Amino acid sequence: MNPIVNCIITHERARELSSLAAIDLESKGIQMRLEPSPKKLRGMSHRELGDHTNTLAVLMETGNPIQDKLHARADEALILTGRDEFFAKAAAQPGLIYVPYLEKGLAMEERVGRNMSALQELITVFSDLYPEKKIAVERIPDYSSVREKGVGHFLRKP
Repeated sequence: MNPIVNCIITHERARELSSLAAIDLESKGIQMRLEPSPKKLRGMSHRELGDHTNTLAVLMETGNPIQDKLHARADEALILTGRDEFFAKAAAQPGLIYVPYLEKGLAMEERVGRNMSALQELITVFSDLYPEKKIAVERIPDYSSVREKGVGHFLRKP
């Protein structure tokens, strides 16, 4: 699995924002480490937007077996449950994967809940740092709510 998972990849101008958000997340039991956006990694949105606009650019990554080369058959179950026999075997070997992986998998609820909580923290910290540019968003589900109720609970029916 890609080692750049469960993290906030941050442009240097967004370092304070990302650092404070990561600290707040950790105080809530959600680990999202910080990774600097490599200066020579051209073409990545967080690098280009950060370099060429006033954007405080970040990219968030979570572990997702379907996006890795290691997984077995790519199907709906793998997308939803993140459960994969090859990941389970690799998890038993130190250093082969970079996120906690149990046989129960890395479910969609884990991944979405982690990103929703991180998004909320980034918005809160941004609004604290820049009150004149406060961002107002309502009803972002948090990690525990998404894990408990499932992703579908928060989607509007068409």
